[in-house]
Amino acid sequence: MKKYIFGLLAVMIALSSCKKDNNGISFDQKALAGKWKLATLDGKPVQTNQRTIYTFDGVSAGTQTMADFMEVMGEQVWFNQKKLNYTLQGDALHTRWSDGSIRIEWMANITSMSDKQFTTDPSRMFKNDDPEKDMMPKATFEKVNVDYTEDIIGLWQGTSGGGDYGDYNHQWLMTPEGKYYYFSPDEKNLGQWILSENTLNEYAVDGDFVAFRWKETPDANEDREWWDITIQDKQMSWTALRDNNERRNFTMARISPTKDEVNQMLPGKWRVTKENGAEIYTNKRSVHTFDNAGNVYYTIADTTFSKTEWHNKLQLNYTLTGNYLVESGKDNTGTLVQWRSSLINMTNNMLRVVAYSSSRDGKASDPQRMLELEKVTDDFSEAIQGKWYGIDGGGAHGDYHHIWEYLNDGTYYYYNDSSATPGVEDWKRQGFGQPNDGLYGVDGNWLVTSWENNGQFFEWWDIEIKEEGEETIMEWTGYRENGDRNYFKMKKIDKIP
Repeated sequence: MKKYIFGLLAVMIALSSCKKDNNGISFDQKALAGKWKLATLDGKPVQTNQRTIYTFDGVSAGTQTMADFMEVMGEQVWFNQKKLNYTLQGDALHTRWSDGSIRIEWMANITSMSDKQFTTDPSRMFKNDDPEKDMMPKATFEKVNVDYTEDIIGLWQGTSGGGDYGDYNHQWLMTPEGKYYYFSPDEKNLGQWILSENTLNEYAVDGDFVAFRWKETPDANEDREWWDITIQDKQMSWTALRDNNERRNFTMARISPTKDEVNQMLPGKWRVTKENGAEIYTNKRSVHTFDNAGNVYYTIADTTFSKTEWHNKLQLNYTLTGNYLVESGKDNTGTLVQWRSSLINMTNNMLRVVAYSSSRDGKASDPQRMLELEKVTDDFSEAIQGKWYGIDGGGAHGDYHHIWEYLNDGTYYYYNDSSATPGVEDWKRQGFGQPNDGLYGVDGNWLVTSWENNGQFFEWWDIEIKEEGEETIMEWTGYRENGDRNYFKMKKIDKIP
């Protein structure tokens, strides 16, 4: 009880000291609206690691970003736009935020304010009503009129400069979740980049300030680095004031496309063709068709876990944050289907992404897969409908001497020649114990098929349908996990012979 009374008395003394010299000065609370960065203490520039960024809404709510040792907390803090409440009465500014059972308050007198900066007299911090031992010196806060929170998202490659932990010869990949990935050049493969083994790897950006933290290994001490940044077009600069007034700087260029570029080039049909630089097996492909209204139609037939991973143009939603793409929704069973990826390189015909996670395969969240997609301009989903007579090739489940009939409802029939007489054909529909023999789906130039025959079977093909003289020809190619390349050729017919 005695401690509480003394703490309350300290607050009252501080409040009275804050107001004793105000000379009737009063500031409009709405004038405080905006983002403000701590710039000087006692007239001297603050080191970049000591930055504090306050954002006020002009009414009563705001945020604070800080990533350094905080005296009143007695520890190194990591506040990434931490929510707070505040009041401005006359010239008395009072901010409050809590962290569990801890309540922190800052009480200051504003001595001057313009649309570019405001200054405070020596002020005091309180922890659960107990005042900090040393007062905060006279401070200047500068108005920040930019916010690079979204602009920084993407892949950047250093072009000059260096910091306390490395030079510019690296790449940084930023994601909206506040995670980043650090790449070093591959000395064995020029032009290739290797993901660092650092852990933690978090960043916080607020206005034109960014802080990083990471660990070299899970058991190592935490490292941090702080920067003031500017982004213009596809160029980014980092500057920092360190101990002994030493200055550091980086410049870097954006590698990934901007959000505007993605919005322009993304609509259309894309098929996955490579994973980590290697051609992907035909059964591992997926097709993603984007429209201009936030919808993506997703086709996959993956038997890794269960045969229910069959999605034929499943409608999902997609969102873009910078170059960061999220495709998400639920399938017909209510199961979440989700892809998260950063778009690294993009043209009208090619797309390269870093894939983070997907409910499809349960991969870890780190970017262990670099996927390449190609734009698909053909769509054979209607052209395949009808009867096809095999004339060449074969696959794992049979040769070309069969007939396939594809219906417009996603089912197909399969016919065998039952004649034992050379030169005579007697085609009989092969029953597999399920309606219409089998299921199929075509999205663009990718065909997936399924049938039952003492078990569930799947087969996948890249297809092409074209005119050769007076005949319509369909060709299938399939790259298999054993390295084989299967091939079929067939012609369209009007009726079963």
